[in-house]
This record gives sequence, structure tokens and C-alpha cells, in this order.
Amino acid sequence: MVGLPVMDIATNEESRAYPLSWGSSGFDDPANFTDLPSADHALYLINGLKFHVGQLYHLYDESHFMKPFHDFYSAPAEVARENRIWYVQFLTLLGLAKALVVQPSRQGAVLPGTDLFLRAMSLLPDTPYLFSDALTSVETLCAISIYLQCADLRNSAYIHDVSLTTSEIGTALRVAVTFGLHRERPTQDWGPSITERCQRVWWTVYVLDRTFSSSMGVPISIQDADITTTMPSRDGARDSMTLYVHVKLSNLISEVVNKVYGAEGRLRSSFLPCVHKVLERIASIASDLNACFPLSYDGSDGGISRVSSHLHLFYHQTSDKGEDDRLIYGLSAMQGWRISMEDSHTAVLDLGNPNSTDPKKHPDHLSFFGVFDGHGGDKVALFAGENIHKIIAKQDSFKNGDYSRGLQDGFLATDRAILNDPKYEEEVSGCTACVSLIAGNKLYVANAGDSRGVLGIKGRAKPMSQDHKPQLEAEKNRITAAGGFVDFGRVNGNLALSRAIGDFEFKKSADLSPENQIVTAFPDVDSHDLTDEDEFLVLACDGIWDCQSSQAVVEFVRRGIAAKQDLDKICENMMDNCLASNSETGGVGCDNMTMVIIGFLHGKTKEEWYEEIARRVANGDGPCAPPEYAEFRGPGVHHNYEDSDSGYEMDAENKGKSFGVGGYRGRIIFLGDGTEVLTDSDDTEMFDNTDEDKDLESQVSKNASTDGSSAPQPASEASATETKPETEAAKPSESETAPSKQEKSESEDKKD
Repeated sequence: MVGLPVMDIATNEESRAYPLSWGSSGFDDPANFTDLPSADHALYLINGLKFHVGQLYHLYDESHFMKPFHDFYSAPAEVARENRIWYVQFLTLLGLAKALVVQPSRQGAVLPGTDLFLRAMSLLPDTPYLFSDALTSVETLCAISIYLQCADLRNSAYIHDVSLTTSEIGTALRVAVTFGLHRERPTQDWGPSITERCQRVWWTVYVLDRTFSSSMGVPISIQDADITTTMPSRDGARDSMTLYVHVKLSNLISEVVNKVYGAEGRLRSSFLPCVHKVLERIASIASDLNACFPLSYDGSDGGISRVSSHLHLFYHQTSDKGEDDRLIYGLSAMQGWRISMEDSHTAVLDLGNPNSTDPKKHPDHLSFFGVFDGHGGDKVALFAGENIHKIIAKQDSFKNGDYSRGLQDGFLATDRAILNDPKYEEEVSGCTACVSLIAGNKLYVANAGDSRGVLGIKGRAKPMSQDHKPQLEAEKNRITAAGGFVDFGRVNGNLALSRAIGDFEFKKSADLSPENQIVTAFPDVDSHDLTDEDEFLVLACDGIWDCQSSQAVVEFVRRGIAAKQDLDKICENMMDNCLASNSETGGVGCDNMTMVIIGFLHGKTKEEWYEEIARRVANGDGPCAPPEYAEFRGPGVHHNYEDSDSGYEMDAENKGKSFGVGGYRGRIIFLGDGTEVLTDSDDTEMFDNTDEDKDLESQVSKNASTDGSSAPQPASEASATETKPETEAAKPSESETAPSKQEKSESEDKKD
């Protein structure tokens, strides 16, 4: 209606990485059949596509596709006009194959296969014509959706054609439903080959619809109760088994969306029983996943297949988000290549009422967030994630408003609670803990270990924590005073951390206080008065910081916010960027990853907050990653840019190196389906011994206590300053098992 204001809704900025637009052309234009790959090259591309995604998605039927393929190169125009939908499919598959197979240009401005994809889009027939070959049409629309997702057109992958107010995957779904693919087809009437093709086409649409709907935060289009077509066979060929597990994982999305979450954050009366059932489903799928696609870590089979990696990463990645009138947050956790997930996290918007989902306004509103990186097992990390905020809130110092002391007391009390619990009598694991407390306009960050908190101030990274490494002089002094030693940068030659919750093997000195044990849970606490320039806080475990500098992460997050992305999606994109392409290195990019972003609204609405940061970025007000780094879903992006100087003294060992967003070079997986990009080198090492010692000497000189005391300062003496001059600690990779001297001479330490 004319004259009515339109709501300004924050949506993902389209095509910041790869600008694409297409018009419409007809089959009478001879140019549409020229400048195509040769038959041999096209066959190579199709086989490459089959290798990359053929087991995960059904995008073409080989017997139906290959006959016109061979005929086409004899009479291109004639075959294309007789098989219009097939020709669009042919162009789309070649474009998608190039995106997956071809090495992109150094600038990364054009996604490989763009010319073929745009030609396919310009020739895509109107919807009524699609029903002349419904199966091929649905296959083609699925391939188009995947390409659009890769090309930083997430909205267009879901909502492309405005005139139809539908989507490529939405169109595929509606054509499939209209054609009855969601219903069981009698084999005797259709024949086994067509019936199987119908089933595979339908379940590919199903997987993509669930994935895209969840990513966009929109309702699922068709409910599981309306689907009667046969599931892929679990005990059949490997491609059928892959689709079976993929469908079961996608079905979990329906379970979670429909049974756990409610409109406007309201909980249904059946919330707890539904959660119980969903958790049972999640556990049941694990057996199928591990039985059908086991992960081998002994190198006997030459590495982990991209199909197994996709399905396991799909299963083990968790995301969450929330907001109230003061804050907005998003988080994500990924198991990565580790054999188990040992990280934990917590996010509590209202510490006074941690079970509340309703935003509240009151002067004493306290919000709490934390990441806990476990080692030697997950028990201590899980306990900390579930209980540390409750224990902190019970401390007398905390109740009296001394939040710095309350955080320190709470860390030590959490350690005691685990030690005194009979269930953990034989527990040997431990965890880092990096938590934040927001009290009004005051930010507190408490840290024990090498997880890290970083504040983004108009694109500049301010460290809010220090990595606790045994090589630091104050840490080493405490360790030796307590009867321990540091060897190869490890406590007693074993643990690569000097502070942690748990790890009770290093806390057996009965005549010493908890603060003075070989390994202590006593945290450093830093505080900061929040202003309008403070945009967000990042908490993350070393699975992120081993791959990216603090400044690079801040710039990456800022670009994602400017692109109107949900904070949990920015976390996911960062993890995709950090994740190694395979498990062979066993080090950088292979660890568990957990990341939390907390945005400070400063009295603005969420939409206004996004707009303000986008305006700052557009005006050059503070550093930010280049626009193409807003999305890391598709292939072809080179993650090489020099991050800016934060203006704060920070992680010297990462600054100036080049890897990922901060510039290290290496193989990086963007999509869970195994899509990967090759940068210059696959073997970049984080440290050699000389560089490690030099970095640590520099860090020690800036962080050593003035009096040389080995014990942490108690809260009454430690100043929680608003600016932190010390550098972030140099971070050699953490491991729970010390290498032999021979192993140390052969390679650097790498986290187990």
C-alpha cells in the first residue's frame, strides 16, 4: 500500500563475495551453444562433481543424462532445443563442477563456472514447462540452489524469483510435491529404476530444504507426517547408505524446530519430554553414523573420506543464539577432526533467572557467557559449562557486588565442587575456562588457561585475557615453587597449560593454597567500562586462536555483522574457515572449536545495532575484513589479507603470519560436504622451536609481575584495569601427552 512505512529487516547482504546477475535469453541465440568445454573436459568436470558431492546429493541420473551428453557434441543446437531442460541441467552441472574442481584466480573476484551458470539461468524455462520433465527439472533446481549457496547468494538460494515469490529449492520442492515424489510409488507400475530415481530426487530435495530452512530461520515447508516415500536403504550400496544417514541427520532439524523451539521463544508444556525424545534420536543416529561411516585415525586407509567428514561434521556442529534488550549473542561448537567433543559452553542472558527465556529490564541484570576447552576427557568441561555460573552466583563476594572477586572465588569453588564429588573421584581430565560477566555498562572477563576473550572496539581487537602458558615467568615460578617443573613448554613435561579447572594430578600439595598449586584454577580477571565504540566480545577456545589472530577474528566478525548475518552463522563461517581439509596434519585446524560472539546494543534495537556497524564499516570507521570475507560457504575464496594493527599490544606470534583470514596459508574446507579451496601451502607450521622461544621471551618481558612473585595475586590486590597493555600469550599447540625428545626434534608440539 502506498505511503505505508516498510520495516527495515536485517537480512544477509547478497552477493558480497561473488556478484551475479542474469537476464533472459532464448534457445535461438547461437551464442548459447558456443564457448563450451570440450567433450573430454566436460566429462572430466562431471566426474569431478560426482566425486565431490555425488554421494551426498542426487543432482543427475547418469543413464538419463549421458545419452544426450554424447549426442550434444555432434549437433549442439539441435540437441539443446529438443532437450531444453537437459541443456540447462548440463550447463548448471558444468558450472557447479568448475566451482568445486577448478583452482580460482588469486583475486578470487569471480567464482569458477560463473559464465556457464549465468547462461543456464538465462535459459531456465518458465515453471509450467518444468513439468514436461519433472525429475530432470527438480535435479537441476537442486544444483542451482547449491551453486547459489556457494556464490554468497543464500537468500537467493532460498528466495530467488521475486515474480514467483518462491525459491530455487522451494520451486524444486513444489514441483516434486506436485509430481507426487513425496508419496510412495508402486514399483510394478513405474519400474525399479524410475522408482529409485524418484526416491533419490525426493530425498535430495528434503535434505536441502531442511538445511536451507534452518539456515534462514524460516518454517519447514513440508512436514514429515506428509511423507510416505521409502527411505534410502541403510544396507544397500554406499551411495544409498550415505543418503540414508544424510536424510536421518536432516530429519533431526525437523525434530528440533518443531518439538523444541516455540514461537517468540515461548516454551510448550511438552518441552521437557520433547527434548528427551530429541536427545534419544540424536544418540540413536550416532550408532548408524559410526557403523556406516567410521572415522579412522591410524592412517591405514589414507585419511578420512570427504563423505564421512561431511556427515560427522553435520552431526557434531551445534549453534545457538539469543537476545534481550541489552545484548545479542550467537555461538557455535564443532567437534572438528577430533575423535570426541571435549568443549563445553554456557550462555545465560539473565543470571538472576538462568532458566528464563524472556528479556528483562532491571538495573541488576547480569549476563554470563563462557567457553570451556576440555583435555583428557569431557567430564570437567561439561561440569563447568553446566554449573560454574550457578556456583559463582552463590559466592558471598559476588552477592555483595564484588564481581571480580566473585569470579575468582567461583572458579576455585567450581574446582572444589568437582574434587569433592564422589562421581569424579577418579577423574583425570581438566578444562580451560574463559567467561564474561556483563553488569550494566561494566564488562568482566575471567580466564584460566589458553581460551581467550577479545573485545572489538570499532574494529580494533583489545585483549581481555592472557593465555596461561608454563613458559611465562610468573607461571613458571609458581610451578617450580610448588615442586613442579617445566619441560618442553609443559607442566611436568605433560600439560601445555599452567592454569585449568580439574587436572587434580597437579593439585596435590596439601600445604599450599589453591592459588599456589602447580596448576591452579585461579583466574585472571580484567574489566572494561563499555561505551558506544565497544561493538562486541568474542570468547573462543584455542581451536580458533591457533588458526587466527585476535585482530583477524575481530575484522572477520565485523564484516559478517556489516553483511547482516546472524552471529551464530558468523561463528559457523569462522569455523569453516579454520577447519583443516583433512586430519592428516593432526594439528592446526583439527581441534574442537567453540566460539561465542556477544554484541552490545547500547540501547539500540538489534536492527539498529546492525545498521550502525554497517554504517561504520561503509564509512571506513575502523578496520574490517574485505567484503568477500563475509561469506565462506562456497569454493574459490582465497583467505589472504593482511589484518590491521589493532592498536593494542596483542598476540605477537600470530601477528604478521599469514593463514586464513589472518593469513596463514593452507587447505581450508568451507562446506561440510567437503568443498575445499587450496591456498599456497598445505604444510604451514605454527611454530618452530626458535620462533616459539623468541615469541615467549617477548611475551614474558611484558607480562612478568613486577615483584617476580610466583603466586597469582588475590582479587583484593589485583587491579582489574580497563586497558590491558600486556600481549596475548604465545600459543604453542596444547597436548595432554608430552612427546619424547626425539619426537620434539622432528616436529613441533601439536594438540592431541
